[in-house]
Amino acid sequence: MSQFRNVNRFAGLLMIVLLLSCGACDRSNKNLDKSGEEESRIDHLRGLPYAGSVEEDDPEKVGVVTSDTARSQPGINLITLCKISQAVLVDANGNTLKTWSLSPSRRWSHCILTPTGDLYALGADNVTPPQRHVSAAARYLAHFNWQGELVAKHKLPVHHDVELQPNGNVLALTFDSRIIPDIHKTIITRDDAIAEITPDGKVVNRLSLYDALTNATDGFKLQEVAPKKWGRSQIIDLFHANSIETMHRKALADKNPLFDLDNILVCIRHQDTIAMISRKSGKAIWTWGQGEISGPHDAMVLDNGHILLFDNGLGRDWSRIVELDPVTKMIVWEYRASNPTDFYTKSRGSSQRLPNGNTLIAESEKGHAFEITQDGEIVWDYFSPFADESGKRSTLGRIRRYPVEFIEAIKQTQYGG
Repeated sequence: MSQFRNVNRFAGLLMIVLLLSCGACDRSNKNLDKSGEEESRIDHLRGLPYAGSVEEDDPEKVGVVTSDTARSQPGINLITLCKISQAVLVDANGNTLKTWSLSPSRRWSHCILTPTGDLYALGADNVTPPQRHVSAAARYLAHFNWQGELVAKHKLPVHHDVELQPNGNVLALTFDSRIIPDIHKTIITRDDAIAEITPDGKVVNRLSLYDALTNATDGFKLQEVAPKKWGRSQIIDLFHANSIETMHRKALADKNPLFDLDNILVCIRHQDTIAMISRKSGKAIWTWGQGEISGPHDAMVLDNGHILLFDNGLGRDWSRIVELDPVTKMIVWEYRASNPTDFYTKSRGSSQRLPNGNTLIAESEKGHAFEITQDGEIVWDYFSPFADESGKRSTLGRIRRYPVEFIEAIKQTQYGG
């Protein structure tokens, strides 16, 4: 059972009035309106390392447990298996068609498949002694061909998302750690960035999120993030961005400069924010989310110009998928479970709007993916059958569904005939 909402503008305004009346909307860098206890709990959740195995393992549910072929969107699913450093192509029946992997490796956070059949994976190596958090030196960008062979492995501080560019380079999230006096005079701050990387692993352009957001043109204020233990020292993980998308729809760009083809949409977990950043100016030109979402993931622009994202709900203890009109900054649709806490993942999570209007969702920490209609009915339901070294179900990173024709075109290119 599920719930969904089509929220009109009046309802959105009413919700904002109600939130303001209870003091939940005005969150700034120094004065958060959450109680100290609640904010401390959210900060604790932000600082937790990603889980490798599911929190609630139901061994009776394996593979596809629901399949309404008449209403489900046909396609082939690419699933990132985080802890076991694998990516798998899975069909609608749950059959594994293809696997990419790298061993030994501590984890993969996300993978993408290109039209030529190449796969890019963001990963981290094992280190000795094991560390609670993954250092920059352990991270890498791996490039595989369709046959699963490793083409290149570049040691770079990449994390969470990578995107192929028309020139053959890739954009990826990276980070560096340094003292930023305006944040803290003695504790290191982690500054995330968007980097353009050539096929031979060279960074040719880099855009700092700290610079972009502190120079935002819409009045954005940085949200304070408490220091966390990082190895033998402390670090302020100020942004923890997790998705990027370069604007690529000329029709939308012609209607609104927000979708200019030089702009990049970024999802920033620790700022409870999604932001549109201009590569021309290096500034955030539009932001939204503080007081509305908590610990979000995987923002993407839809064909209609709305933004779909996974709102994890840190401190709320239930997750939802929201569709936002960025022009009015109103939520126009959302999905949550009928019993809200039945759908919840503290970390990761993904959502993808499919061509038939359905939405594909990864409930990552339960190793669970499912597809819903606009009315919130589940028409495809999948539980990962893959286990980690302890025998427990592996968590999922993101799930992306590619058209059958996309995969067939790759096969045609690779094998001919």
